[in-house]
Amino acid sequence: MTAATPLCCGACGAAYRAGDRFCEDCGHALSSQTRVACDCGEGKPDADGFCDSCGRRLSPPPDRDESDLGAAGAFVSDPGLRHVRNEDAAAIAVVGDGLVVAVSDGVSTGPDPRAASRAAATSAVASLRSTSDVWAAVEAAAAAVVAATDRQLLDAHGTALADAEVPACTLVVAHVRGNRLGVASVGDSRCYWLPTDGRPEQVTVDDSWATEAIADGMDESAANSDPRAHMITAWLGADADPLNRCVVERVIDGPGLVIVCTDGLWNYAASVGSFAALVAEHWASAAGSPIITARRLVEFARRAGGADNITVAVIPVHHEGAAHA
Repeated sequence: MTAATPLCCGACGAAYRAGDRFCEDCGHALSSQTRVACDCGEGKPDADGFCDSCGRRLSPPPDRDESDLGAAGAFVSDPGLRHVRNEDAAAIAVVGDGLVVAVSDGVSTGPDPRAASRAAATSAVASLRSTSDVWAAVEAAAAAVVAATDRQLLDAHGTALADAEVPACTLVVAHVRGNRLGVASVGDSRCYWLPTDGRPEQVTVDDSWATEAIADGMDESAANSDPRAHMITAWLGADADPLNRCVVERVIDGPGLVIVCTDGLWNYAASVGSFAALVAEHWASAAGSPIITARRLVEFARRAGGADNITVAVIPVHHEGAAHA
């Protein structure tokens, strides 16, 4: 008698029982489209869609990226439900006694936004391996995005030719070391500091039409509901204006979470209070696991509509006021 083929979660590959509604490992909502284990009876899908026993192709490679550094932090990047490709990117690394993370959102109205976001995220973290200057990491990322651009679209100085459409992206870089947090940003991807005790804070300021309209005196609710609200006013790319240095450096007082994410997540909890409550709920249900928290936040955004790519990094800061590496 042949044993029944076990069921496996389509997001993380963990086994589950018939009748389960959610994966116990990552919180993914289970459906009839969930992948099953291989017919060889020995393996299940690995992260690239191949059987981890016999190597047979089981499904198309998912356009999803994860990095799990254990208690130090993690990120998950997912295409969401409406986009064919994931144009977000992220990178994370333990550097010395701290942790660095970069999250980038490719501008979908330009060509090859994924090339821009990946160049930005990887270059920013590479820069932070040799310097703690988060703005220097942004500048390195900006140069990498230009380097990833078709040279035929650029002049001799690396600036986009008139009317040329070039890759572009947002970027947030965060460096947690000891009791200090350094953050630099361009665009509308965000960094939050969510203390265990105390007032939650959106550390970054969006470079967006809505932010500028509110600063000019427009009613906040009217600005945020305007169709132009999410138009970004600064970005990385060969057609970008010179960047205005945007850096926040602060002392972390006590335990909490640093969250870095794209608007594919924060769109569904735009106020600081609602975002903090959302993260606290999933952090508690994940028993303090950064990777499970990140997966569940991504799944929340997918259930809420998944209208955009979704990327979130979760970095715990412990009672001694330091990222636990």
